[in-house]
Amino acid sequence: MLHFIFNRYWHICLLQESPENTPYSITRFFMSGLVLVFILVFEWSFSYYNTADLGTNIILASGLLLSYFFYSYALLFLKNHVARLVQTVTALYYTSIIIHLFVVPLLYVAPYLSNSHIMSPMLLLIAIIYLCFSIGLSIWQLIIVAHIYKNALNVSAVQSAMAAIGLMAVNILTLSFLQ
Repeated sequence: MLHFIFNRYWHICLLQESPENTPYSITRFFMSGLVLVFILVFEWSFSYYNTADLGTNIILASGLLLSYFFYSYALLFLKNHVARLVQTVTALYYTSIIIHLFVVPLLYVAPYLSNSHIMSPMLLLIAIIYLCFSIGLSIWQLIIVAHIYKNALNVSAVQSAMAAIGLMAVNILTLSFLQ
């Protein structure tokens, strides 16, 4: 069953499916939110040495998920497509889970690359690969979000790209405000 669920959202990540082809499921919506909160808290706890306590990280992750929800609700409300909210936000959550699963290996490499004086050519090569992979994942996530909004809002590619950039800005503002 989990294979079927992740396969469906993997096809959205590959831009082969749209969120409208996914089932409308409140349970799947909440479960994906819980899994995403768990992954975000794990990543933040692992990547920041002077991190706040677990409760603060859970609040930050929950705030991030709420920003996904309310931003998507506002966009869908403006386009009179509020009925698509659960499918759209669930697709955003699952695709974020998939992207963040690719981020986990980067977390293991990051401490070795945090040294400001990388003398070894091998470490320099790994740092360049790390940087390219990080930028690639960010661009891929932006493209996926634009694809989801393009199908959910029935808008052009440019408008969906602006909506995706807007979501990124709202997420940054939400995390900045909560910290």
